[in-house]
Amino acid sequence: MSPDDPDDFFRPPNDNAYKTDEVRTGPPLNYVAEKVRHNLEALHSLIHDIRQRVVTLERRGLIERVPGQARSIRLLLAHKDLPDLE
Repeated sequence: MSPDDPDDFFRPPNDNAYKTDEVRTGPPLNYVAEKVRHNLEALHSLIHDIRQRVVTLERRGLIERVPGQARSIRLLLAHKDLPDLE
């Protein structure tokens, strides 16, 4: 198993989990459900972290939300106050 193999998502950690007389049609459903649940939990954590960062920037007065526009923010710093990117 390599990290670049897209099929690793569906491969159980132990390939011997299948019985030899069983037709291998895919991983057990509980394994797939566990992976999906894990990925959803990770996504929820990421969304929560991003939201907290946006709220913190808003509290500090560095950004403001644009009223009436979803997913829009306005930067409240002057261009001269921003650091130069290399």
